[in-house]
Amino acid sequence: MKAVHADLRGVLVRAYVQPLMVAAIVCLLAFGLVTYGRIDGLIGRICVSVLAVLFFLVCIYASIATVAERLQIRELIQLAKSKITPNRKMPETN
Repeated sequence: MKAVHADLRGVLVRAYVQPLMVAAIVCLLAFGLVTYGRIDGLIGRICVSVLAVLFFLVCIYASIATVAERLQIRELIQLAKSKITPNRKMPETN
């Protein structure tokens, strides 16, 4: 059985401070895009929101995730792809 060694400060920084820093930057970029890009319509704001969420996830993956977490994310993506893509080796039914 493995023991997990973590200090409170390290947990707080990884769980709250780092994601909040990334979220603040993404929020400022999205707000600036909506404000200075004069995006007033609902569809435009929905697109900006989706792009902001995707940009947040990419930034978290690139800047905060450890090697083990990145491997876990890759495995999750491969599992999702295998569930979505039909299996080509399935026998045909008559």
